[in-house]
Amino acid sequence: MHTQRLIAYAFAVCFVSLVAGSAMADDERGNPNALLKGTYRHSTIFHCATTPLGFTDDLVPLGGGNAGGSTNYTGVITYDGNGHAKMVNHGIAIFPGPYPPDGPSLAVVTFDRQNCDWTYRVNPDRSFIQGGDCIGFDKIGPIAFGIPGEEVKISNIQLEGQIGLGGEVLIWNQVEPTVQTLEVINTPISNKSICAYHGTAVRIGPK
Repeated sequence: MHTQRLIAYAFAVCFVSLVAGSAMADDERGNPNALLKGTYRHSTIFHCATTPLGFTDDLVPLGGGNAGGSTNYTGVITYDGNGHAKMVNHGIAIFPGPYPPDGPSLAVVTFDRQNCDWTYRVNPDRSFIQGGDCIGFDKIGPIAFGIPGEEVKISNIQLEGQIGLGGEVLIWNQVEPTVQTLEVINTPISNKSICAYHGTAVRIGPK
């Protein structure tokens, strides 16, 4: 009798585990974005080529502009498991010279607050794409366009990444050229950019 009870108990445990595993698999198949959920601290660097008039189909810049520059930023990104992410960043941008003595300073711009509203989609192989718009506020650095306290909106960011084993680490990069729009809010200033991103994120919050 004791042996029968043990067999019955073991069968029940296996059955419950199978049902739970099946339900989880069904949930991930129905909503693969559930594989990416929680809060991560990231470190990201990107370099851009910028022009006021955009680019031709073969990515030749129109209307002058500049290439180079490096932006380094860090922050927290939270994925909701349903394809929506919020990011809050701060960082510094370094612009290439030469710097004219009588022109606006374009050497360094710091931003102490950048808020991003993104969407994402996870693929069956645990790769994902993410992107959207960000608005940054330059508070303490030299003024990039001669406008005190300017707010800058960057639109059409598109990145692709990979979820690491266990979902503890993420990487992302920009491997396809995507034309972004950079606007100084409440001014007519607008530029087009093609940027190359690469970043890493580690989990700091629960799934």
